[in-house]
Amino acid sequence: MTMPHSRSVLFTALALAGTALPAAAQEAAPKPASPEACALVDTDAARLACYDTLFGRTPDVTLAADAAATAAK
Repeated sequence: MTMPHSRSVLFTALALAGTALPAAAQEAAPKPASPEACALVDTDAARLACYDTLFGRTPDVTLAADAAATAAK
């Protein structure tokens, strides 16, 4: 495997694993979410989930963007 491909595989695996972390951490995203409220979230995964919720990002959107970036290389 080449280094860029290894990174994309690793990133995808971590992204998929990270989707379960907010539930496991029991730290809910603030509702209604604001950028300021998300910035106050302690854990990285929960903070990212807060921003994703705020800006309407879903795992499907993220995976599609990753696939498009890989295909563009």
